[in-house]
Amino acid sequence: EQGQYRQQFLACWVMINHTEDCNLRSTPMEMISGSNSVEGSDGRSTMGESLYIELQVAFQNTKSGFSQVYIDVCRATVQMLSGTGDFITQRVIQSGPLRPKIIYRSSLEKNPQSCEYLDDRCGQVLSLKPFEFAIASLNVPLAYCRQRREVLQFETDFLSRTVSIVVPATCEIVEPIYTEQNRNSVVKATNSDVSKRLYSSVGVATFANEHEIWESYMELPGNCVVMVDRRD
Repeated sequence: EQGQYRQQFLACWVMINHTEDCNLRSTPMEMISGSNSVEGSDGRSTMGESLYIELQVAFQNTKSGFSQVYIDVCRATVQMLSGTGDFITQRVIQSGPLRPKIIYRSSLEKNPQSCEYLDDRCGQVLSLKPFEFAIASLNVPLAYCRQRREVLQFETDFLSRTVSIVVPATCEIVEPIYTEQNRNSVVKATNSDVSKRLYSSVGVATFANEHEIWESYMELPGNCVVMVDRRD
């Protein structure tokens, strides 16, 4: 059985893996292949350019009990605005060297303190048990903006255009089926005594607004942008 779950089961946060000079990353065009098409407000598809940005997206299964969350990381999309105000849905890179990978994972099953730093290429779906936490590296090609000849050079150019990242997810909840025979039993339920239900939803993480962005960056003479640490 599948449906829409009334309560949210997936928490989602997004951050940038910054470069030292705050420039966007670049790669040979053949490295961005397979899933580098995007859809603009007019439905057009374009091929990817050599510029991209690396996002680090954190996910946590917030449901307790017998639930497992499946996150379709390869179908993640970034919602952006073009320079003319058109709405753009940009897919992440799905294949090749820049495909999604898991860089951090914590599991409460082995040890409450156990955490793993990984560099694993994940498959189409990332699964999380109750309260498990993981960080995925997702690379976003900046194809459509470059096709429109919009000037993109720094991380701030991307951030000022970006609204949110949306990731499809499914929650599988295992619930006991109580009958007159097993209602008062202390014996562990068998597979025939439980039901599995699937609920579809999305994880959404929003980006900071432009005012908040420039609290962390500074533009210098000579076409330079640097990060600013305002913690002190």
